[in-house]
Amino acid sequence: MMSVEFDRIQLETSVTLPELTSLPSPSLSGTQQFLRPLVAYGPGLACFMSPETVVLFQANDDSKDYKQMGLVKVPPGSLQDSDGKNKSQIVVSMCVSLSGDSLVIATDQKQLYILHLTPQGGEIGMEPIAVTGHVGPVSGLAVCARCPIVASCSLDGSVHVWSYKTRLLETSIVFAEQCLSLALHPSALFFAAGFSDKLRYFSILVDGPRCSRQLPVCACHEVVFSHGGHLLSAASENVVHVFCCVTFNCLIRLHGHTGKVSGLDWRQDDQRLGTVSLDGVIFLWNLWQKSEDGASLQASEAEFKGFCFHSLSVGPVGTQYAVGEVASEAVNVKNKVARSLQPSGVIVEVVDSQEQMVVDLRKQLEEVLSQHSEQLQMRETMCGQQKRKITEHFLHEIKNLNRQCQILKMEKEQQQQKFEEEMADIVDKHIKEVQKLESIHEQRSLKTHGEAERARKELAPVHELCTSLFAEAQKKAQQELEAVKQHFQKELQLNIIQHTKEQEILQQRLQEQEEIPRLAEEDVDMEILEIKLNMELQLKNKQECNIQFKSERDLMRMKCAQMQQHADEQAFNVEQQGMELQHLQGIKETHEQIIRRATVFQARINRVAHAFTRATA
Repeated sequence: MMSVEFDRIQLETSVTLPELTSLPSPSLSGTQQFLRPLVAYGPGLACFMSPETVVLFQANDDSKDYKQMGLVKVPPGSLQDSDGKNKSQIVVSMCVSLSGDSLVIATDQKQLYILHLTPQGGEIGMEPIAVTGHVGPVSGLAVCARCPIVASCSLDGSVHVWSYKTRLLETSIVFAEQCLSLALHPSALFFAAGFSDKLRYFSILVDGPRCSRQLPVCACHEVVFSHGGHLLSAASENVVHVFCCVTFNCLIRLHGHTGKVSGLDWRQDDQRLGTVSLDGVIFLWNLWQKSEDGASLQASEAEFKGFCFHSLSVGPVGTQYAVGEVASEAVNVKNKVARSLQPSGVIVEVVDSQEQMVVDLRKQLEEVLSQHSEQLQMRETMCGQQKRKITEHFLHEIKNLNRQCQILKMEKEQQQQKFEEEMADIVDKHIKEVQKLESIHEQRSLKTHGEAERARKELAPVHELCTSLFAEAQKKAQQELEAVKQHFQKELQLNIIQHTKEQEILQQRLQEQEEIPRLAEEDVDMEILEIKLNMELQLKNKQECNIQFKSERDLMRMKCAQMQQHADEQAFNVEQQGMELQHLQGIKETHEQIIRRATVFQARINRVAHAFTRATA
C-alpha cells in the first residue's frame, strides 16, 4: 500500500497480490506484461493483466486494501501464429453496465465478450457477444447506461452498435478515415465519434446513424458523455473541451495537463470531471467553481513522477482509480516507494480528503439521525404503553362505576318495591277496616230499624194513649235530649280529636313513606353528581332512566294523593256514619225510655183500673 499526502488530497495505491506471480508466462516469447485497462464497479475493480487474464479485486471492509476475488481467462483468438497456434487476445477496453452486474470486454482481435460479475451459480466466465467484428484494431468502446446497447469503433473507420442482450448487430457505419474514440449517449439515441479533424455528433435513426453536428476538436482521442447526457467531454492532446449537448456550445476548456490526456470520466453527480495524462498527473475538475480570471479550479490534483497512466475511473465521493505503467523499477514519491502489480503495471487510488471528511460527517449524521429515530420510536412505544395503561385504568373505573350504578338501581328498585308493598298493605288494611265498619253499621242499622218497627207496631195501639202523655214527657225529653246531646257532643269531640291524631299518625307515616324515596333519590343524585365530571358521556342514557323514574315517582305521588283523598273520604263517611249511629242510638234510647215510661204508665193505668173495678165492686 502506498499513501501520498498533499495539501488537500490523499493518494492510495493498492499493491499486487501474491497469487499473480504464479500466472503462466505469455504465449509469445518476448511479450511485455502490462496492466490495462482499468474499470471500477460496485464492490471493487476489474483490470486486464497479460497474459490472457482479467483480474477482479474487492475492497476489504476493515481496511482500505483490496483483495483478489477471481481470475478470468480470456479465450484464445482465431488468428494463428507461425507455429500454427491460436494467438492470445489482449483486452483493449472494458465497460461496466449501469446495474454493475455485467462487464463488456473488447479485444485486439476485434471480438466482444460479456462477463457476468454476479453469476447465479458456478464460476465466472466470459461469453462472446457476437462473432462478427471490426477488421482493424478496436480503438473505442462505450456502453449505454439505460439500454442493453454497446458501441465500438475501430481504426478501420467502422462504428458498430451492438445489443449485448440479443448479441446482434443493431446498426453500423463506415468512414473513410480512422475513428479514434467513441462515446454512447445514456439514452442510446446518439453517439459521438472522434476523428483526426473533427468531433462528430451522430443520431441513431432507423435507417442508420446520421451526423447532426461537427464540433471543432482535432485529434479527439478521448470522448465521454456525462451520466445525465447533457454534457460531452472530449480530449485533444493536453486540452479538455466540455460541450453542451443541447446548444453544442463549448462551455469550458480545461488547460492543466502538460502531457497527452489519456483518460476521462465523470463523477456520478456530473459536477466534477476526472482527467489523467501520460505524464502521471491526475486532475479532478470542479467545473462550476470559477476563479477571478474565469478559469475553472481544480478540486484536487495529484502528480506521480515516473508513472504513465492510460485509463481513469472516478468513483463515489471523488475517489479516482488510475491504471498505468512505471517508467523505472522504483519511484520515490514523498519518501514512499510505489510497488507495481507487475514489473511495469500499477493501480493508483486518489481520495479527496475533504470529500472523505464530508462522507464521514454524513455517516455520523445518519447514525445520529438513526439513533434519534430509535429514541423517538422508544418514546412513542413508552407513550403508547402509558396510554394503554391509563385507558385500561379508566375503563376499569368506568366498569366499577357502572357496577355501583347498577347496585344503586337495584337498591332503588328494592326500596320502591318495599314501599309499594307497604302501601298495598296499608290500603288493604284500610279497606278491610272500612268494610268491617260498614258491615257493623249495616247490621246495627238493620237491627235498630227492626226493633224500631217492632216497637212502632207495639206502640201503635197505645200511641193515642201516649199522645197526651208524650206532650208532657216531650219537655222532659227535650231537656234530657239536650243533656244527652251535650254528653255526646263531648264524646264526639273526643272521637274527633282521636281521629285527627290517627290522621296525623297516618299522614306522618305517608310522609315517612314519601321521604324514603326522596332520600334515596337525593343519595342517588349526590352520587351521580360526584361521578358526573368523569362520566358525562356514559351517564346520558342513565339520566333518561332517572327522568323516567321521576315520572314514575310523580305518578306514585299522584296515586298516594288519590289514596289519601280516598282515605279522607272514607274517614268522612265513617264520621257521618258514626254520627248517624249516634243519632240512631239516641233515638233508640229515647224510644226505650218512652217504652219504659209507657210500660210504667200502663202499669199505673192497670192499677187504677183494678182499683176502680174493686171500688165499683
